[in-house]
Amino acid sequence: QKDPIFFTIDKDKVVYPTVYLLWRHPELMHTFTTHTHVIGVLAGGADLMLPGIITKGEMSPYSYGKFEKGFPVAINTTDNKAPQAVGVTAHSSMDMYMCGRHGKGVSILHVYRDQLWEMGSRSPPPTMGPPDIILSGQVVIENEDSAEEIIVGSETDESEKLKEISPEQV
Repeated sequence: QKDPIFFTIDKDKVVYPTVYLLWRHPELMHTFTTHTHVIGVLAGGADLMLPGIITKGEMSPYSYGKFEKGFPVAINTTDNKAPQAVGVTAHSSMDMYMCGRHGKGVSILHVYRDQLWEMGSRSPPPTMGPPDIILSGQVVIENEDSAEEIIVGSETDESEKLKEISPEQV
């Protein structure tokens, strides 16, 4: 059985990668990191919230990266950098910073174990080791118990990070 690698949402005609494609190319999208147990909450239909964020160092205007509202992102976990969800940012990176860790961070479009994932081979995420932000040892965990409200960002301009993938690479 072949795995779906892209999907669209009727209203915006934007093409997004599935988790299957991101497992082959995890660097394809800007990625936020959350605790492993949050993925189950996302699979239940929740969006990823801002409170309880894990960031690199102290909060700054670039703690989440640098992007506009609606920017496509992937979600991975603290113990595995293999992306397990895809969504779009609910705010620009500056607005996320200005929200003071309150409100929605990412509107989830696709998540491991959803119907789109079920259309493929139903394989589990590969084990890729912890994300770089966790390996750096400089993260700040505000509230690990707030499972529905924890994410991580990086300090780079992620709009420059998107890459083209040729059909041979897929």
